[in-house]
Amino acid sequence: MMPTGWRLTWVLSIALLAMSALVLALAGSGEEGVRMWIRATARSSGTLFLLTFVARPLHTLLRSDPTRWFLKNRRYIGVSVAVSHFLHLIAILWLTNAWPENSAVDPVTLIGGGLGFAFLFAMGLTSSNAAVAALGSNWRRLHRTGAWYVWFIFAITFIPDAGWDLLHVTFVVAFVGAALLRLVVWLRGRRSS
Repeated sequence: MMPTGWRLTWVLSIALLAMSALVLALAGSGEEGVRMWIRATARSSGTLFLLTFVARPLHTLLRSDPTRWFLKNRRYIGVSVAVSHFLHLIAILWLTNAWPENSAVDPVTLIGGGLGFAFLFAMGLTSSNAAVAALGSNWRRLHRTGAWYVWFIFAITFIPDAGWDLLHVTFVVAFVGAALLRLVVWLRGRRSS
Protein backbone atom coordinates (compact mmCIF):
# COMPACT_ATOMS: atom_id res chain seq x y z
CA MET A 1 0.00 0.00 0.00
CA MET A 2 1.29 3.44 -0.97
CA PRO A 3 1.98 5.84 1.88
CA THR A 4 -0.11 9.00 1.98
CA GLY A 5 0.03 12.41 3.65
CA TRP A 6 3.12 13.44 5.58
CA ARG A 7 4.23 9.81 5.66
CA LEU A 8 4.62 10.03 1.88
CA THR A 9 6.81 13.14 2.32
CA TRP A 10 9.02 11.24 4.77
CA VAL A 11 9.30 8.21 2.47
CA LEU A 12 10.19 10.40 -0.52
CA SER A 13 12.66 12.44 1.54
CA ILE A 14 14.44 9.29 2.74
CA ALA A 15 14.52 8.00 -0.86
CA LEU A 16 16.03 11.32 -2.01
CA LEU A 17 18.70 11.16 0.70
CA ALA A 18 19.46 7.54 -0.25
CA MET A 19 19.69 8.49 -3.93
CA SER A 20 22.10 11.32 -3.06
CA ALA A 21 24.26 9.03 -0.96
CA LEU A 22 24.26 6.39 -3.70
CA VAL A 23 25.31 8.90 -6.37
CA LEU A 24 28.19 10.14 -4.22
CA ALA A 25 29.18 6.58 -3.25
CA LEU A 26 29.29 5.45 -6.88
CA ALA A 27 30.64 8.62 -8.52
CA GLY A 28 32.78 9.87 -5.64
CA SER A 29 32.82 13.21 -3.89
CA GLY A 30 35.09 14.85 -6.44
CA GLU A 31 33.93 17.44 -8.91
CA GLU A 32 32.37 14.95 -11.35
CA GLY A 33 30.53 13.15 -8.54
CA VAL A 34 29.09 16.42 -7.23
CA ARG A 35 28.06 17.41 -10.77
CA MET A 36 26.32 14.04 -11.11
CA TRP A 37 24.52 14.70 -7.80
CA ILE A 38 23.41 18.10 -9.14
CA ARG A 39 21.98 16.44 -12.27
CA ALA A 40 20.29 13.69 -10.25
CA THR A 41 18.57 16.12 -7.88
CA ALA A 42 17.53 18.36 -10.80
CA ARG A 43 15.83 15.35 -12.37
CA SER A 44 14.20 14.18 -9.13
CA SER A 45 12.96 17.73 -8.44
CA GLY A 46 11.67 18.06 -11.99
CA THR A 47 9.85 14.73 -11.88
CA LEU A 48 8.22 15.39 -8.51
CA PHE A 49 7.31 18.92 -9.60
CA LEU A 50 5.58 17.60 -12.73
CA LEU A 51 3.48 15.24 -10.59
CA THR A 52 2.22 18.16 -8.49
CA PHE A 53 1.82 20.47 -11.48
CA VAL A 54 -0.52 18.11 -13.36
CA ALA A 55 -2.35 16.49 -10.43
CA ARG A 56 -5.49 18.66 -10.55
CA PRO A 57 -5.88 19.01 -14.34
CA LEU A 58 -5.19 15.31 -14.87
CA HIS A 59 -7.86 14.37 -12.31
CA THR A 60 -10.28 16.83 -13.92
CA LEU A 61 -9.88 15.09 -17.28
CA LEU A 62 -9.39 11.50 -16.12
CA ARG A 63 -11.22 10.77 -12.91
CA SER A 64 -9.75 7.57 -11.53
CA ASP A 65 -8.30 6.15 -8.33
CA PRO A 66 -4.67 6.93 -9.33
CA THR A 67 -5.44 10.54 -10.31
CA ARG A 68 -7.48 10.96 -7.12
CA TRP A 69 -4.50 9.67 -5.11
CA PHE A 70 -2.13 12.15 -6.78
CA LEU A 71 -4.54 15.03 -6.21
CA LYS A 72 -5.02 14.07 -2.55
CA ASN A 73 -1.24 13.83 -2.02
CA ARG A 74 -0.18 16.77 -4.18
CA ARG A 75 0.79 18.84 -1.13
CA TYR A 76 3.02 16.11 0.27
CA ILE A 77 4.72 15.45 -3.07
CA GLY A 78 5.16 19.23 -3.41
CA VAL A 79 7.00 19.43 -0.10
CA SER A 80 9.21 16.60 -1.40
CA VAL A 81 10.07 18.82 -4.37
CA ALA A 82 11.39 21.39 -1.88
CA VAL A 83 13.39 18.67 -0.09
CA SER A 84 14.86 17.48 -3.40
CA HIS A 85 15.73 21.02 -4.41
CA PHE A 86 17.31 21.69 -1.01
CA LEU A 87 19.63 18.76 -1.72
CA HIS A 88 20.20 20.27 -5.18
CA LEU A 89 21.16 23.58 -3.55
CA ILE A 90 23.60 21.84 -1.18
CA ALA A 91 25.24 20.16 -4.18
CA ILE A 92 25.50 23.47 -6.07
CA LEU A 93 27.03 25.22 -3.06
CA TRP A 94 29.48 22.35 -2.61
CA LEU A 95 30.52 22.60 -6.26
CA THR A 96 30.90 26.39 -6.28
CA ASN A 97 32.88 26.42 -3.03
CA ALA A 98 35.12 23.43 -3.74
CA TRP A 99 35.82 24.18 -7.43
CA PRO A 100 35.09 27.90 -7.95
CA GLU A 101 37.32 28.06 -11.03
CA ASN A 102 35.10 25.51 -12.84
CA SER A 103 31.69 26.62 -11.63
CA ALA A 104 31.16 30.31 -12.29
CA VAL A 105 27.48 31.23 -12.42
CA ASP A 106 26.34 34.09 -14.64
CA PRO A 107 24.13 36.79 -13.03
CA VAL A 108 21.01 35.88 -15.06
CA THR A 109 21.19 32.26 -13.88
CA LEU A 110 21.91 33.36 -10.32
CA ILE A 111 18.92 35.73 -10.17
CA GLY A 112 16.51 33.60 -12.23
CA GLY A 113 17.45 30.34 -10.54
CA GLY A 114 17.61 32.01 -7.12
CA LEU A 115 14.04 33.23 -7.54
CA GLY A 116 13.02 29.68 -8.49
CA PHE A 117 14.58 28.37 -5.27
CA ALA A 118 12.80 31.12 -3.31
CA PHE A 119 9.42 30.20 -4.81
CA LEU A 120 9.95 26.47 -4.21
CA PHE A 121 10.95 26.97 -0.60
CA ALA A 122 8.12 29.50 0.02
CA MET A 123 5.59 27.07 -1.44
CA GLY A 124 7.04 24.21 0.61
CA LEU A 125 6.92 26.24 3.82
CA THR A 126 3.31 27.32 3.20
CA SER A 127 2.01 23.84 2.37
CA SER A 128 -0.19 23.48 5.42
CA ASN A 129 -3.79 24.21 6.36
CA ALA A 130 -2.56 26.84 8.83
CA ALA A 131 -0.65 28.68 6.08
CA VAL A 132 -3.67 28.55 3.76
CA ALA A 133 -5.83 30.09 6.50
CA ALA A 134 -3.24 32.72 7.45
CA LEU A 135 -2.44 33.83 3.91
CA GLY A 136 -5.98 33.68 2.53
CA SER A 137 -6.12 34.58 -1.18
CA ASN A 138 -2.39 35.39 -1.11
CA TRP A 139 -1.72 31.67 -0.64
CA ARG A 140 -3.34 30.92 -4.02
CA ARG A 141 -1.43 33.78 -5.66
CA LEU A 142 1.89 32.55 -4.25
CA HIS A 143 1.33 28.95 -5.30
CA ARG A 144 -0.07 29.75 -8.76
CA THR A 145 2.66 32.29 -9.59
CA GLY A 146 5.36 30.12 -8.03
CA ALA A 147 4.22 26.99 -9.87
CA TRP A 148 4.31 28.70 -13.26
CA TYR A 149 7.64 30.39 -12.55
CA VAL A 150 9.19 27.10 -11.42
CA TRP A 151 7.67 25.38 -14.47
CA PHE A 152 9.40 27.96 -16.69
CA ILE A 153 12.77 27.53 -14.93
CA PHE A 154 12.62 23.73 -15.20
CA ALA A 155 11.46 23.88 -18.83
CA ILE A 156 14.37 26.04 -19.96
CA THR A 157 16.87 24.19 -17.75
CA PHE A 158 16.15 20.85 -19.40
CA ILE A 159 16.80 22.26 -22.87
CA PRO A 160 20.43 21.23 -23.33
CA ASP A 161 23.08 23.66 -24.50
CA ALA A 162 24.38 21.36 -27.18
CA GLY A 163 22.80 18.28 -28.63
CA TRP A 164 19.74 16.34 -27.61
CA ASP A 165 19.44 12.97 -25.99
CA LEU A 166 16.39 10.92 -25.07
CA LEU A 167 16.40 12.09 -21.45
CA HIS A 168 16.35 15.79 -22.37
CA VAL A 169 13.71 15.24 -25.04
CA THR A 170 11.55 13.36 -22.53
CA PHE A 171 11.75 16.14 -19.94
CA VAL A 172 11.10 18.92 -22.47
CA VAL A 173 8.10 17.05 -23.92
CA ALA A 174 6.79 16.36 -20.39
CA PHE A 175 7.06 20.02 -19.36
CA VAL A 176 5.44 21.30 -22.55
CA GLY A 177 2.74 18.62 -22.26
CA ALA A 178 2.06 19.58 -18.63
CA ALA A 179 1.54 23.23 -19.59
CA LEU A 180 -0.74 22.23 -22.47
CA LEU A 181 -2.74 19.95 -20.16
CA ARG A 182 -3.31 22.80 -17.71
CA LEU A 183 -4.27 25.11 -20.57
CA VAL A 184 -6.81 22.62 -21.96
CA VAL A 185 -8.44 22.16 -18.55
CA TRP A 186 -8.50 25.94 -17.96
CA LEU A 187 -10.13 26.53 -21.38
CA ARG A 188 -12.72 23.81 -20.74
CA GLY A 189 -13.54 25.40 -17.40
CA ARG A 190 -14.00 28.82 -18.99
CA ARG A 191 -16.30 27.42 -21.68
CA SER A 192 -18.49 25.61 -19.17
CA SER A 193 -18.92 28.67 -16.91
